[in-house]
Amino acid sequence: MEKKDIIRGLRVFLIITVVAIVVVLLLTVDKETYSALGKIAPLFLFVTLFLALVHLYFDFLRLQVLSWALGKFISLKSSIEFTLGGLFLGAITPFQSGGIPFQVYVLKREGFSIGEGTAILLFRAILSLGVVLVALPGIISYYHIISTTQIVKAILNYLFFFYLIAIGFLLLVLFRTENVRKGLHRFGDFLRKKRVIKGCGLKRFVDRILDEVISFKKSWLLFFNKGKWKTLLSFIITLLSMGVYFLIAPSLLYGLGIQVPVMKAVILQLVLTYLLVFVPTPGASGVAELGGFSLFSLICPKELLGIYVLLWRFFTFYISVILGSFVLVRMIGFEKVKVATERDEDEK
Repeated sequence: MEKKDIIRGLRVFLIITVVAIVVVLLLTVDKETYSALGKIAPLFLFVTLFLALVHLYFDFLRLQVLSWALGKFISLKSSIEFTLGGLFLGAITPFQSGGIPFQVYVLKREGFSIGEGTAILLFRAILSLGVVLVALPGIISYYHIISTTQIVKAILNYLFFFYLIAIGFLLLVLFRTENVRKGLHRFGDFLRKKRVIKGCGLKRFVDRILDEVISFKKSWLLFFNKGKWKTLLSFIITLLSMGVYFLIAPSLLYGLGIQVPVMKAVILQLVLTYLLVFVPTPGASGVAELGGFSLFSLICPKELLGIYVLLWRFFTFYISVILGSFVLVRMIGFEKVKVATERDEDEK
């Protein structure tokens, strides 16, 4: 990823975000909004900021424990660079994918192989998905309310097929690695015969990737073998991290003078958060704001809904992206971003 790609992605992210926020505000702000803003409780806004920062700290700590489970322990500084730098690059790329090569690079710099780094990334994601299982009873109890919003229903239908395909492909690569290797080699031969590609670059690339998959599987076993207690600790930290994160919604609502059942606000934020994971727009921009508008309308009055969605996105996402931009520039500078994100790809 070059400097121009970062600037282009940031521009797209900002344009979509600003347009979505303006639309939400135009649909909700009226004369009652100004009088309702007089009920704001500043203390709760500070509490919301505190919750957002504590969530980030637990996220840093979780990565340290996961690396410890594989026999190494990265520094807090590297964990901050991994998390915030990855968040920023994810925010400006489709499917929030731009942060992954950078995060693998940070882990490789700390002595992990690509396979080990990928294992940490995947297991980190699985731990976060594990929170859904813990919260499943609450999600089920509110599902009849959540599914009434059209935007959320559309996202649910889209994600159902996306998750299904992604999980199926992942299982195939993990448990039928050699079959996948042969299939991709045959596909490469077919493309060469059709003169779509030249040489054996694709074959070497496939071999390197699948060799790292084997390394990944070996690392994966360590999480449940030598590092099982550290893995359990990382899950507990994940629960704490996400628990604090999901308290942002009710805390912010109370800050705006809106009395709501805490658990209902928590469940709505949890559902929206996991719905946005595989949204194709950079940083889920646009979809997050409009999805928040649709979902939080169930608990927030219209005159404050636009203000609430803007503040909710700031505390749950924008603040991390802003911090991530400073961390990334301080860490490597714009001119070296290409090296940091593409060196790993070249080595594959």
